[in-house]
Amino acid sequence: MSKKSFSSFDVSKVTKEIASLINNRLDKLSEYQLLKVKDSHRILMEQQIFWILQEDYNRFLYELRSYRDWLKNFIEDSEKKS
Repeated sequence: MSKKSFSSFDVSKVTKEIASLINNRLDKLSEYQLLKVKDSHRILMEQQIFWILQEDYNRFLYELRSYRDWLKNFIEDSEKKS
């Protein structure tokens, strides 16, 4: 497998966006919804470890962005329902 480039700027940017969502937008979610976020975050962590070990940094960033998008949509959908 060929190594793929690692963009620390992109990873940092997406990580900050995820942190902002977690720190500023989870307060209105129910316990059930928070558990769903927790489970999804655990899966993300497992995926990140896997892709780092595979040295596939593009896929690592893809998974990070996918989680950010999922979390943003999940929060927005939850806010609309409440």
